[in-house]
Amino acid sequence: MFEDLFAYPKVVARHHDGPEASKRLRYLKHLADQRAARETLLRTARELLVIAERLDLSGGRCVRQAEIDAAAQSWA
Repeated sequence: MFEDLFAYPKVVARHHDGPEASKRLRYLKHLADQRAARETLLRTARELLVIAERLDLSGGRCVRQAEIDAAAQSWA
């Protein structure tokens, strides 16, 4: 799906190689199955990558609100 959304090989690779790629991909496929617009899929793919890069989502642990707030502040 990343190949369907992005034209540039480096961008596709960044999404494939980013954290939690399989989970991000599964969610994007879910949105596509719900007939989400292409622009929605593009925006969501970008946002999910940024979130996955800034939060430690590994290990199935719960992410605390303070971690989300700190990541949002550093991104903004």
